[in-house]
Amino acid sequence: MLILKCRYTFLCDKWLAVEQDDGMVERIIPVTSHQALTSYDQLISEHARFNATENHLWLSMVIRPQQSTFTRVQRLTCAYALLFLTMITSCMFFKSDEEVRPNQVSIGIIKFSLTTLYVSFISILIATVPIFIVTFIFKKSRPKETATNQSMTKKTDDKIGFNDVKDEDTSEEENDYSEDCVNFYKEERLPLPHGMVYVGWTILILAILSSAFFVILYSMEFGKTKSEEWLSTFVFSFFESLFVLDPINVRMFS
Repeated sequence: MLILKCRYTFLCDKWLAVEQDDGMVERIIPVTSHQALTSYDQLISEHARFNATENHLWLSMVIRPQQSTFTRVQRLTCAYALLFLTMITSCMFFKSDEEVRPNQVSIGIIKFSLTTLYVSFISILIATVPIFIVTFIFKKSRPKETATNQSMTKKTDDKIGFNDVKDEDTSEEENDYSEDCVNFYKEERLPLPHGMVYVGWTILILAILSSAFFVILYSMEFGKTKSEEWLSTFVFSFFESLFVLDPINVRMFS
């Protein structure tokens, strides 16, 4: 989608490329009304597209919004910590239950039952909570250079008198839309100081190291059968996070 803004707003939800869509590189784009820009279908489409690229942990590592302060390295580390927390959580379930699961189904080395599915889902739910807190910290923390950029922008505006310039030809509705237009990365939407980023990194590092340590200890007590079942539970947890929990998260925010 392409949005061109000057005195008016032009909305183009088509590709301008030879190899995409219908192959056209020139289009006539009519002026978009305020009602069309703030319609339910338009807003839900914008929010769904944004949440798929910002709030889906696995997908956002590939198609992260460029304006986001939540970097790919941070997203990758969060995913890494989520896997380790899922492993240690499922280990605790297997530690507390020494019996072999009844009515198991085997597909190659993968063995699972209804109990396995239950444990995998509960494990990923528990592991998601601390990762959600860390991702919130990363998303809502201001970048380090924000203060410098703000002072430079203010000085520039004072010199050219930018704040005193007003477009009298722009309608009141268009001004309202330009102010209320979906902008997910405004400074007022980043309430946490930059130092909170280091708190998030500390939580991730401790989660990974402690989980890895206890997983090694638990694995020493597991036999072949229980290890295979634990591995199956971990694999199910990963796919439940990828195809169930994160899509639900995207849907709810949209």
